[in-house]
Amino acid sequence: MRIIHASLLVCILALLGCEEIVDVHYANLDEARKAGMIGSERIPAWIPESAHTISAAHSVANDRSMLAAEYDASESIEWEPHCSQISPADVPEPPFSRPWWPGDIPVRFATHRHAFFECGNGSFAAWGQGEFYFWKPRGKA
Repeated sequence: MRIIHASLLVCILALLGCEEIVDVHYANLDEARKAGMIGSERIPAWIPESAHTISAAHSVANDRSMLAAEYDASESIEWEPHCSQISPADVPEPPFSRPWWPGDIPVRFATHRHAFFECGNGSFAAWGQGEFYFWKPRGKA
């Protein structure tokens, strides 16, 4: 009987440690709009209008999320007023590991090709050379 209880406890603890993560991909901003994702906590309303090749992942259990997109590098990004530029040294880890996320965010080198911002509600953004990233590394408690 004790073996059954111990096995059940191990299974419950394993389930509690699991996190369901949903991945979505959009060819362009119009597809993301049609899916109702623009302006959500996952895809900010101020994403560059020329954004394409959009990949996003979010946790079902909390609001941890991450987004990567490409955009026309000649387009200027209108940052939200609550975004403040931060040092590359202050950039946190992304919440998940995804093959579409660049290996140099967070920064591992002295110089970097992106500008980094903290944008409130625990969210961060980076952009540069036609690449846009947005992530919330910490979720709800």
